[in-house]
Amino acid sequence: DVCSSDLIRGRLRGCDSYTEFGINQGATLAAALLDRPKTVHAYDIRLGWYTEAAHLFTEYAVEHGIDYGVTESDTADCIIDPVDVLYIDSLHEHDHLVKELAIHGDRVNRFIIIHDTHSYPELKMAVLEYVDNNKDWSVISECNVNVGFMTIGRLRR
Repeated sequence: DVCSSDLIRGRLRGCDSYTEFGINQGATLAAALLDRPKTVHAYDIRLGWYTEAAHLFTEYAVEHGIDYGVTESDTADCIIDPVDVLYIDSLHEHDHLVKELAIHGDRVNRFIIIHDTHSYPELKMAVLEYVDNNKDWSVISECNVNVGFMTIGRLRR
């Protein structure tokens, strides 16, 4: 959606790397690519609709010198490279998000954006639990428009 696409592009300013969990058709992934970070990686348990336009994403990345990769994988089981911005829009279940944050949070340098936190209050609860238990992170924004999203930012490394 437009609200989260604008947010992604804003958070990417001054950042070199972006990782996305849950690609769906690729709208937010496209928004990230348009900002031209040096590295963009994405993961989804099923690539589905994205595959129809995958060649366009790859062509754009090659044309602009972006290290780009997409992996079909369970985001609660994979290991990601260190990244500046992580966008999470994968399985909308509390326990799954808790596991993703526990596994990947330490690999994120600046921001984690979690989509659908207004539509799925259990996701918001998982984010707040993570921040409460990890004092290096803080909620820096929350949008309750449409499906909503939250952004947490790293306070210190």
